Amino acid sequence: MPNILKKLVNKAKNKLNLTKSGLIIYKFVCGHKHYEINVSEKIKLWECVKGKMRTGDSKPDTIFLTKTEPGKNPESVDGVSTNWAADRKNNRWKHIIKDIKTGKILHEEDMPLDQHK
Repeated sequence: MPNILKKLVNKAKNKLNLTKSGLIIYKFVCGHKHYEINVSEKIKLWECVKGKMRTGDSKPDTIFLTKTEPGKNPESVDGVSTNWAADRKNNRWKHIIKDIKTGKILHEEDMPLDQHK
C-alpha cells in the first residue's frame, strides 16, 4: 500500500470504521494500483411520540409522551425508554423510565395529577 494511503488510513482509523475489501481492485502494467476502501459509520436513532386525546372539551383529557433517548444514568449505555401520561379525566400522573437493554425500571411514578409538581 502506498505511504500516502497508509497515512490517510491511520489518521482516519480513530474517527471512522474503515474496512479495506478486495485490497487491489486493479493493477496497471506500469505498476500503479487502485485500492478499494469502504468507509462507514454507525449512528443511533431515537424515537419520540407525543399526543393529546380529546373528548369534546376544549382541554385535552390525556396528554402523553413516549420516547427513547440516551440515558443520563451511566448504567444504561443503550439508552432509556421514557413513558408518561397526564390523565385529567381520571386525575392520574404516570411516569416510567426503563433501561432499554435490560428492561429494568429505573424510575416509576403513579400518583394523583393534582399532587404532581
